[in-house]
Amino acid sequence: MLFSRRKRAASPDPDSIALLRRISGKHVTSVTAFGPDGVEQVLGRDGAVNVAYDDVTIICNGSEVFRCRLETVTAGELISLNGARISGLDREGNRLSVLVHYSRYA
Repeated sequence: MLFSRRKRAASPDPDSIALLRRISGKHVTSVTAFGPDGVEQVLGRDGAVNVAYDDVTIICNGSEVFRCRLETVTAGELISLNGARISGLDREGNRLSVLVHYSRYA
């Protein structure tokens, strides 16, 4: 059609990227995710958040527990400032969402 809107590529959220860059390298105490039945399960403990190139990666105990593309990520810090909720699309296009707990003083 002549007057149809063109779909634009989703631009990354600058607030989410700024938050991720601020918490990158912080010591993660635990990473949890909610299952389809609504039960929270622990994915890992003692790790770190890494933002490198075009990926956000969370590694706990030497294994990768979360990875998503930076341009699809949305992140928000908890009110207590000791954690963040991070969600985004992985390489296969699945939506992943985790809750990361860290120390706000370290």
